[in-house]
Amino acid sequence: MNRRLNGLAIATWGAVFSIAVALAPAPRAQAQATAPTGPAARLPAPVWAAFHAGHPSAVVKGVSREREDGKTVWEVECTEQGRNMDITYFADGSLAVLEESVPAADVPAAVTAALKAKYPKATVSLWERVTRDRMVEYEAHLKSGGPGELVFTPDGQLVSPKK
Repeated sequence: MNRRLNGLAIATWGAVFSIAVALAPAPRAQAQATAPTGPAARLPAPVWAAFHAGHPSAVVKGVSREREDGKTVWEVECTEQGRNMDITYFADGSLAVLEESVPAADVPAAVTAALKAKYPKATVSLWERVTRDRMVEYEAHLKSGGPGELVFTPDGQLVSPKK
């Protein structure tokens, strides 16, 4: 009889615990995980929402507010999957410019061929893919053998040297 009462007590407490867990409010950890922290906490809500939606695993290294063509923009310096990126947003969260470092192997062959043809002694320290207004360009940051930066279209056309 004592064993039966102990079993009944354990079953009752198990049922009470199951009901309590089922009725408990959902954890808030998920909402807290999407809230900006560190430098990203300075971003306006639309900019943070756009950035986080497009780059949920990125680590924000810095944030700056700037003026471009009379408009306020927010630049987010971050790293995602081993790539350094500078992403510039308008205050409403729309994308202005995406600059990301790319390995030389990811640069189109036409771009590298155009660089070698124009500046055969150039040494590239950094390649960046720049997307602006849905147009992609490649920037070659040179250590030596030419001007400081060269900008190319994906088909290898030299857009401009930058100094």
